[in-house]
Amino acid sequence: MKLILEKFNVKVKYSIEMRTNLETDVLRKNILQELRQLDYNIIAESDSLIEFDNDNGRLLSSRLKDFTRLPDSRIDIVNINGTRFVNISYTISITGDIIVIAFTLLVASIFTYFYFIGTVLFLLQLLVKAIMVNGLGIELLTLALRVPTPVQASPPE
Repeated sequence: MKLILEKFNVKVKYSIEMRTNLETDVLRKNILQELRQLDYNIIAESDSLIEFDNDNGRLLSSRLKDFTRLPDSRIDIVNINGTRFVNISYTISITGDIIVIAFTLLVASIFTYFYFIGTVLFLLQLLVKAIMVNGLGIELLTLALRVPTPVQASPPE
């Protein structure tokens, strides 16, 4: 996890890496299949890179989507000595959360201390959002790295 400060935008960058023995073609096929099944918009793809986002042309975004979808993301497939590593990285914007928390603290300092409860709730919501989106990244990689089960098992010897 890494904090990124851009012009008027604060983002948290996540990166998750997993090792696999799957062939690159099978791996790419699995990842693309999972992304399409989950209705992600694939922006770019090559042999070692897949970029995707969660917009799909929708203009309006909901707060719930922040908890259930990965934001703009990138999956890199790296081959080192025959072992493949899959790295998914994505960023979450927390600018809106910081503004709401700052406003709630300002109001609490002027009027009453009951607004501190609201601040604690917004901080809790931010923590839950970070945990859930991190879990989504791990779940996506786990699904993409699964080994297909054989149709017919060989008889025991």
